[in-house]
Amino acid sequence: MEVSSAWKKFRRMQTSLALAAILAYAACALEAWRLPHAPNLPRSALFSAGFFVVTLVAALWVPMLRTAIQGHLMTSYRTGFGQGLVSVAVSLTIILAAAVFLLWRIHGPDDPAPAFSAFAAGIGLLVAQVILVRRLEREMGSEM
Repeated sequence: MEVSSAWKKFRRMQTSLALAAILAYAACALEAWRLPHAPNLPRSALFSAGFFVVTLVAALWVPMLRTAIQGHLMTSYRTGFGQGLVSVAVSLTIILAAAVFLLWRIHGPDDPAPAFSAFAAGIGLLVAQVILVRRLEREMGSEM
């Protein structure tokens, strides 16, 4: 089963964006950890892990959500998203903006736990997309 070059680029972009988001999240967590007035990090980590798991499980196990995400992925692929420099740059810019917002929350007066949880939920969705892209590839086979 040979897949097209465009599909390989799309699949690679999905994986790369998930990894970039994980690295940005880890960098923000390390920044929060080193602050002398560090927020309640165990609570933040627990809630963040919970949001990650709930989002990932819901995206993979709830049929209506899974179908919607797979439809979104196929539409993105057919329109060329993730296969060119502009779409990758826009996606990375969004991840960077989310990381900057999280850093702003870390250094601000408010508790950054909600921002950490939201970022973790987004990572859960990105990881679900990576898994679903691979599933679509197996199901569709040489049509890709």
